[in-house]
Amino acid sequence: MTGTCAYKLPILATIAVLIAVIPDSVPLAQDCVPDQNKVVQVTSVNDHRTLVLSDGRTVALAGIDSFSVVAVDAARFDRSLVARLRSIVESKFVRLRPASAKPDRYGRQAAFVFSGDQLVQGTVAAEGLALLIPRPGETGPCLAIIGTRELDARLRHIGFWGDKSVAILPSNPAILSPHIGRYAIIEGEVLTVGTRKNRTYLNFGERWSEDFTVEIDKKDRKRFGGSAALEAYAGRTVQIRGILRLKRGPMIQAVMAEQVKIPYTDAARSGTNE
Repeated sequence: MTGTCAYKLPILATIAVLIAVIPDSVPLAQDCVPDQNKVVQVTSVNDHRTLVLSDGRTVALAGIDSFSVVAVDAARFDRSLVARLRSIVESKFVRLRPASAKPDRYGRQAAFVFSGDQLVQGTVAAEGLALLIPRPGETGPCLAIIGTRELDARLRHIGFWGDKSVAILPSNPAILSPHIGRYAIIEGEVLTVGTRKNRTYLNFGERWSEDFTVEIDKKDRKRFGGSAALEAYAGRTVQIRGILRLKRGPMIQAVMAEQVKIPYTDAARSGTNE
């Protein structure tokens, strides 16, 4: 992936967002707390998302991933994240907040991990070493903290947000085409919203068969606040993240509300706090 961030930062919008950012020294949101009764030691960091615990369990760090998911030089991004995780948690005692009921296909339990009173995922996102990557089943206030820390790092060009190989992509299908099959973070204006019996479509162009589209299945509409809330995206600038697929035109299927956000620039213009 090449190019720099496609959006320059309006000064007033930037200041407004930075005032709202939660610094590391501020306590976590009340609901984003670990299980206070269980402390466990991390024996090793196996990769950029996997921790091995002293009780034999393997944990997948919920809500984040390496910048390698959106850039080409995977090894460089992964190594940096692994090194930082080792400095934070390896051989140390942590607390967990489970993020999913069942282990993944590798036998890992997804969890938010706390070192002292700090959310580890929030720390590496604040340092520009990890991205917010919401996964099905991983919802709640901890994701919001990770997202806030990621935004702060991006605005300040901290860590890999200052790397030229990392970019938020515009919704132009010609620019998106080389990224089909990869994870992407895309921003653009929703021109229209199409609500059908089984699906809702956020259309970023006039030709839905060629332009970028976000597809939301009817079973997932309630996670976004229902059809009326989705239709309110028309005319708004939206940031969407997920696997970019080709379904006539480029498309991301959104299954979680955390995948679709009003970015700071549009929220500042409209006076909202989304």
